[in-house]
Amino acid sequence: HSAANAEEILRGLTNFDWLIFPDAFAAEFFLAALERLGIDFFDLDELRIVAVGESVSDRLRFARVHADIVADSVSAASVFEAMTDY
Repeated sequence: HSAANAEEILRGLTNFDWLIFPDAFAAEFFLAALERLGIDFFDLDELRIVAVGESVSDRLRFARVHADIVADSVSAASVFEAMTDY
């Protein structure tokens, strides 16, 4: 049940406006799931992406995924402020 829901969500990424990656492990897990499903990373170009920290941004860049915002802190207030400023 939950695996089917996760796949449905990943296949419907264009329904989202933002993706927020709080750490490199989350980014790695997400990218691996997309790859397993055969979803092209270029589909992410339609979304706005927040990477929390340079290591997350680097991991995404390695997969040729552009982060629109690189937040300095994982705190919700900091991420929300960065998104608002964007």
